[in-house]
Amino acid sequence: MKSDLYKYIPPFWDGFSAEIGNDEANYLDLMKKAKKLAEMARKGGYNTQYAFLLDMSVKSNKNRFFIVNLKTMKVEKSSLVAQGRGRERLNLDKEYSNVPGSNCSSLGIYKVGKSYNGSFGLSYRLHGLESSNSKALQRYIVLHAMGTIPDVETNFPIWQSEGCPSVSPKMLDRVGNMIDKSGKPILMWMYDETFIPMI
Repeated sequence: MKSDLYKYIPPFWDGFSAEIGNDEANYLDLMKKAKKLAEMARKGGYNTQYAFLLDMSVKSNKNRFFIVNLKTMKVEKSSLVAQGRGRERLNLDKEYSNVPGSNCSSLGIYKVGKSYNGSFGLSYRLHGLESSNSKALQRYIVLHAMGTIPDVETNFPIWQSEGCPSVSPKMLDRVGNMIDKSGKPILMWMYDETFIPMI
């Protein structure tokens, strides 16, 4: 690990409080979901070669964004990905919402849409395909990069977004190239099997 990453301190972190979450993704669960996406892609006219799966039960400083080859059922690349901060300036727990202005990430399956240049540069629109993420377009929930997100796992919570799944610039280059070259939309599934919503 590069020495400069040890100096990485996320905003408002006290240096002691632990982030809630798993240290790694459940591989069997990941593959089970990948198979569901492969079937959905085949029936729905989506890209049947690749899909993106985001296991948000994993801590933000561990790899939880996965590029899965739907033909071989193998993970071809994994990386960090930011979550929405919700009502906190830095949320060390998990909070999800589909409500505009909540600053939360929304769980569910998305269709990755066209690119555009926004306030974070190159970004990809996300179309929520479930009731849990149906307002993604309205909320401007998009896939984009943030320069503050490291390319490797760290010992600290990473920067958070206002709801967008945000990756490092290098990771966006990779997934963006895949999205741009794909003749059909790519599916993305953001999930958290450990989350218990407060009613």
